[in-house]
Amino acid sequence: MKILILAAPFEFYKGGSELQNTVICNYLEKKGFDVHFLFHYKKDIKSDNFHTYRYLFRKKYNRYLFTDFFQIYRLISKINPDIIYKRGINYITGIGTLYCKINRIPFIAHIASERDVNVFSKRILRNYAQYVKVYFDELINRYVISNSNFIVAQAEYQSNLMKKNYKREANLIIPNMHFYPTEFIKRNNGEIKILWIANFKKLKQPEKFIELAKELKDGNAKFIMIGRTSPNKWSQDLINEIKNINNLSYIGEQSIEEVNKLLAGGHIFVNTSLYEGFPNTFIQAWMRKVPVVSLNIDPDDVLKTNRIGYHSKSFDKMVEDVNTLIENSALREDIGNKAQEYAFKNHSMQNIEKLIQLIENDTK
Repeated sequence: MKILILAAPFEFYKGGSELQNTVICNYLEKKGFDVHFLFHYKKDIKSDNFHTYRYLFRKKYNRYLFTDFFQIYRLISKINPDIIYKRGINYITGIGTLYCKINRIPFIAHIASERDVNVFSKRILRNYAQYVKVYFDELINRYVISNSNFIVAQAEYQSNLMKKNYKREANLIIPNMHFYPTEFIKRNNGEIKILWIANFKKLKQPEKFIELAKELKDGNAKFIMIGRTSPNKWSQDLINEIKNINNLSYIGEQSIEEVNKLLAGGHIFVNTSLYEGFPNTFIQAWMRKVPVVSLNIDPDDVLKTNRIGYHSKSFDKMVEDVNTLIENSALREDIGNKAQEYAFKNHSMQNIEKLIQLIENDTK
């Protein structure tokens, strides 16, 4: 059976959805499925691990003018899949959904972020062009949610939001999954390492972590930022600011193996994003006994309910929560042990079997 994943594998773009796509692909191929990737990339590509195809937007905003519709549709036809899977809802998801509807094959939409199931407030829009873009995105959301054969959510709250905003519930809840850690977990409590792992985007709010490091500059904590930056002025200004803060360092984008190694030696993980789906970094941290402090995100209240970290909700409370963990090694260890137990139980590779069953049952 040929499965098309409308996204990049992790080797080409190091994001949370891409990591999950690659994990799923590896598992599907071991089960005998023929897996292909189709994604936007500026250069010619060849992967040693996967069947990959690329499309190229010819202009920055032409995805909203349908000028690349036929390019993408023809590529999907060339691949001729038996089923299409897409994580996250966007312009390409809409094309995939339409292709499946016309050709009467299953389409599986997997919610990747709260944005996929929310509606947009006109009050936050700055200009007419932004209004048109947001209106277009919401039309795509409605089309995909209405016409997908199956919708998979990462957490219950996503299914509840989709029911509220789009009158449809998820067919399945499948939490993100990760391999069990292979690193030796050992920490030096002489210097507390506090990690922030994300690409520098405004929705990730890296400036909040920078402010956190400034607030806690007098302790014995070392703050470390990991992730890809952009050449834009906003990112470069942040990098320059980091250089002048003694207890803060930026070490760039790292491989997943290096990120997991850093977590295995770290003490606290901090998330400052405005919104996400279910962050992979939460799971990576928990599996390595690292408590999570999250400014805005607590999917299905897992941090609060399972006592595996803090959902701070405000910057001042985040400073307080991080400082509490810095000063209390016994508390860090207790939360870390609970976090690993929770992650092993709820986010193992066993979760992918639910997706396999969905695919196999629909194509029999």
